[in-house]
Amino acid sequence: MMRPAGYAALFAAGTFAVALAYEGAVRYLRSQVFQPDPGPITAVTRDGVAFSPLTLTRADGTTVTGLQATGSRPGKAVVVYLHGNGGSALTGAHDAAILATVGYDLVIADYAGYGGNPGSPSQSGLVADADAFLARGHVIAEGRPLLLIGHSLGGALAVLVAEDAPIAGLLTIGAVARLSDLVPVLARPFLRDRFDALASASRVTAPWLIAHGEADEVVPASDAVRLAGTRAQSRRELDIATGLAHPVEPASLLGLTERLFAMRARS
Repeated sequence: MMRPAGYAALFAAGTFAVALAYEGAVRYLRSQVFQPDPGPITAVTRDGVAFSPLTLTRADGTTVTGLQATGSRPGKAVVVYLHGNGGSALTGAHDAAILATVGYDLVIADYAGYGGNPGSPSQSGLVADADAFLARGHVIAEGRPLLLIGHSLGGALAVLVAEDAPIAGLLTIGAVARLSDLVPVLARPFLRDRFDALASASRVTAPWLIAHGEADEVVPASDAVRLAGTRAQSRRELDIATGLAHPVEPASLLGLTERLFAMRARS
């Protein structure tokens, strides 16, 4: 018969093995959620727009580098852009450069673990990153309107931070409504980063344009419908575009941003 100490050692070993398996599953899911480009953020020109590195310090002391660009005409709004789960701020610069050509100043956020930034990405970390870039956006704006734009997972992130942010307008494109809903049921207990935009949507007070491609193969267009269906505290519009897929199309982004700018003026 096994002695009590033997049972304790056995249970301890079993618990340790379960914990290792659990942490392994958590790490695997995070590797699927966050797919950063680790290449460093450097000055770059996209579509004739010159971007320069912008390094900020989060509230917890972590530094994070993104990009910034000045619009072709002074006096218009400032856009803070949150890219999706892959790539880096360089991806965001490619998406949003067209906005600077019509006068928007751009702040392209990046995240811990992306673009050569220190640390590892997580939901709480991305929220801290987005808050830091939003704060810098307000400094740059000097009283001008500030628009927040997020794509895909960055769209969900934008909703999470918008509820506490004094922004003039919110544009989400192909946004995830709740990340856990896109994960197989058996894997959900291992998902720590749930990005539950649905839970925050009813607290967004800024004008909000919810855009989605009908042909989106990554995030279903029904996510946009669900976000639009939450209780609204402000003007809210839904735009599901026929034929558009998940990647950002710059010309479409420009049209949506101008539409949001007009919504802000009417609110």
